Amino acid sequence: CKLPFRCQTWLNVLIFFASFCGHGLNYIHDVMSWDKIMHLLTGFLFVFIGNELLRMFMGADDKMSPLLRTFTAFGFSNIAIVIWEIFEFFVDYYWPESYNQAYNITPDRDPWFFKIFGMGAQNENQWAVFDTNVDMMCALVGAIPVAIILLIVLSVKEKKALAAKSAEKDEKEFVKA
Repeated sequence: CKLPFRCQTWLNVLIFFASFCGHGLNYIHDVMSWDKIMHLLTGFLFVFIGNELLRMFMGADDKMSPLLRTFTAFGFSNIAIVIWEIFEFFVDYYWPESYNQAYNITPDRDPWFFKIFGMGAQNENQWAVFDTNVDMMCALVGAIPVAIILLIVLSVKEKKALAAKSAEKDEKEFVKA
């Protein structure tokens, strides 16, 4: 199976938006909470991507309840967020050239404990672990409203499909009589 085109489009739009605004317009340095805004948007988009991936795996046989489908898409979003944050944290720790928010700018003479749990980037003055957890919470805050909206949309869609199926059945019975 191949990745649905909507997933590719949303990921590309997010990457280009983050790159253009972050580095092109210098929002990384000018907008104080740019990192948090990007994590909020990521949580927002990953629920949609999770739903599209679920549709891809289910195929034409879409027999899953709206609640379970929404819960699965929301779960995918949370897993993707946690995996990304773990990746970001360790990349920042092992490659200081990344200059991300979570990287610890401490001298080499400090023990490893302070490099991981010490202060974060100089512009935010926060602990690296605290920054990682706040990023995950921002992404979760972005994912919750989208999951609620997705549940409502899927429920309405299911009710319309059931009503259409019932009307079709009634019409066939009327024609037979």
